[in-house]
Amino acid sequence: MAKRIAEYGLAVCRKVEPAKEKSMMWSWRQNYVGRLGELLLLESERKSPGKTFMYFSGAEWSEERQDHDDWYLRTGYGELSVDGNVLIFRTQNSAYTFELTDWRAKRDALVAEYLQRSGGDLRSAYDAISETIDAMDSAIALEALLPYLEARTVLLKEVEP
Repeated sequence: MAKRIAEYGLAVCRKVEPAKEKSMMWSWRQNYVGRLGELLLLESERKSPGKTFMYFSGAEWSEERQDHDDWYLRTGYGELSVDGNVLIFRTQNSAYTFELTDWRAKRDALVAEYLQRSGGDLRSAYDAISETIDAMDSAIALEALLPYLEARTVLLKEVEP
């Protein structure tokens, strides 16, 4: 069992580079570049006590299944360096670069922007945001806009006959 050392919240995997020459077995790591997920730093307690690794997980919409597919990346043991909102985790085989995101601030800015564009009309703002949701990854959009959608539901119940 691993012990949680740090929870970084939502992050985007920006880059994965090989520590040495690439081999055929290395390329699967590229599948995580560009993904948004929850990022944790864990410490091994049994297999290699004291050694750390990253655990990166999330879900993506599957058109084929019409459902979310869960995914995760567990790195090998390595060392972490932090520079502002950028984390680089170096293992024996790879260097993973993650960028931490603040979706609460982005959500608030998005809602404020759409309200301003619509002249304060919540119905128009909702319609514009709905178009944005269609263009965004559904899991990200739901996380970012859930409080706004809850407030909209209350408003529409008060306004509708």
